[in-house]
Amino acid sequence: MRYWIVHGGEFWPIPRGYEPDLELNPPPLGHGLSQTPFELEPEEEQRKRLAINAYRTQMEVMSSFLLSFVRHKRALLHEPDAQQPRPTR
Repeated sequence: MRYWIVHGGEFWPIPRGYEPDLELNPPPLGHGLSQTPFELEPEEEQRKRLAINAYRTQMEVMSSFLLSFVRHKRALLHEPDAQQPRPTR
């Protein structure tokens, strides 16, 4: 099973805004979880940006946050094993 944390902390992701060439690092709430890096293809990145832009009312108030997730380099998080403490808020 793989996880992607969207609400990962008050000041995450950094920087905010449309920065597709920057890597989207895991959030503070994912600290301690192992990661699998992956990259979106250009077409996937474009579709993601178009899908986010379709939410017009949300884009009016939180576009920099939403567009922060349109990055081609990101990581999936793995469930911690029983030896690792689970991330907390």
